[in-house]
Order: sequence, then C-alpha cells, then structure tokens
Amino acid sequence: MSQNNARWLLQQGRIQLAQAGIEEGALESRILLEYLLGVSREQLLLREMDPVTPEVEERFFTLLAHRKDHMPLQYLVENAWFWGRPFYVSEAVLIPRPDTEILVEAALQFHQEEPVRVMADICTGSGCIPITLALEGVGFCYGTDISEAALSVARKNTKNLGAEKQTAFLVGDLCTALQGKEPMDLITANPPYIPTDEVAKLMPEVRDYEPQLALDGGQDGLDFYRRLIPQSRTYLRPKGALMMEIGASQAAAVKEEMERSGFRQVKVLQDLAGRDRVVIGRIECDAG
Repeated sequence: MSQNNARWLLQQGRIQLAQAGIEEGALESRILLEYLLGVSREQLLLREMDPVTPEVEERFFTLLAHRKDHMPLQYLVENAWFWGRPFYVSEAVLIPRPDTEILVEAALQFHQEEPVRVMADICTGSGCIPITLALEGVGFCYGTDISEAALSVARKNTKNLGAEKQTAFLVGDLCTALQGKEPMDLITANPPYIPTDEVAKLMPEVRDYEPQLALDGGQDGLDFYRRLIPQSRTYLRPKGALMMEIGASQAAAVKEEMERSGFRQVKVLQDLAGRDRVVIGRIECDAG
C-alpha cells in the first residue's frame, strides 16, 4: 500500500479544521506538519509530494484532533513568537501576546532615559518579558511567579535563548520573592486581570487551556493591582518605575490606585488598536 504524502495531509488538515470552525485552517495545518517534520515552510514546499511515514500521519491527526477541540496551536507546537524570538510554551503558562510588547517598548524607553541596572518582572510566566529585556540590553532581570511549573518554562526559555547570565527566576507571591535583593530600578508585570465572571465567557482556546492562575483577577479583575501596587514601592528605588499591563477598561481604576499609593507621573499607554494597555508610574526622589 502506497503511503500518503504531505500534500494529502495538508488537504485533510485544512478540511477538518474548517469543519471545526477553525479560521486559517490551511495555515495551521501547515504549521503542524512543519513542526512534526522539523522543516521550514520552504522545505515543506519542496517535499509536498514525498510520502510520510505512518507514525507522522498518526501524530498529525492526533494534533489535528486536539486543535479541533480548540487547544491553542502554540501549545501543540510548543512555541510562541514574542519580540521576534521563539519562546517555548506549555499549558503551565499564558501564551505570550503581541499586546504585551507595548509593555516591553515602554520598559526599553524608560531604560534609555534612566539606565536600568536591575529589574524584576512579576507574574512572569514564560519569562518572555524579562528575557526579552535582558537580550535587548537592560541590566540584570529577575522574574517571579507563584507557580513552579511556570518558572520551569521560563528557565528553559532563558537557556534556549542564551540569557542565563542576565536573568534569574524566583518563586514567590508577587514581589515577596525579591526579599533580600537590592532595590529595583524597574518593576514590570502582566498580572491576571480578567474578572472572575468573565473567565467563563472567554474563547475556548483561552478558557479551557490557559492557566486560570494567570487569568482570574478576582471579582472586578483588580485584585492583583491592589496588592502589587503598594507592595512594589518597598522594592523600588527612588526614581524607579512600575509598569503593568491592564485590561482595556481598567486604566482609570489602576491609575487611581497608583496615585493613592504615592506614584507620580502616572500615565496610560494604548496598544495598536487604541485600547488602554499599560499603566506607568514613578517613585519620586523624596518618596518615603
């Protein structure tokens, strides 16, 4: 019996994903097969007519079944791109998103104005923020998370991307993992900010697969900000900054909380779609 070839698998993948309501089924089918074969897009095009082994075919349809159940493509191929770099991801961490690059841009801008020697990223997950900043020339970057499973992913990423000497990952609740460290020049965070009642309404790729620990921000989505904002002042040096990603409707509340906690020059940045995305505040030199 002749074996099926790569083109046939791609066709089957496109058809089945379309029937399951998955947009861009042709693209996702190709990405799954590239992952299984360990080839680039160009290499796959050259090998479309080559027969595939029964083992590859079986694994392809297994992955296809998971994707039809709305498991995120990034988890299936164990990879998500962030700031032009490939990050390993598993179901232990939130999938890095382009919106979070707004936070990275803000941190790099701050670094240009006030050189950052040491910083920390809270709720670091995959480590995409501190690893990116370290590789872009920011000083030593800590990442903290309450989840040991998430930190295992972050440590794998820092090794894969060659940032081991510039980063360290610490387990602990918010800033408490930084106890005993020198004051930070910068603290960043992308904390859970989805209101509890809204989590169940999220698309199935998010609701059913991404870690609830990284999504649920309490009744109004602001629980972590209420804890992190005042706590962070203890760990920031004078003239240091706190930068946090927020939900689109949370800017006013988070800005007010920062000002109440003594932060100054508080401002809100928008993402490419014009939605409020990042809130920034500074510690003044005379801060207590």
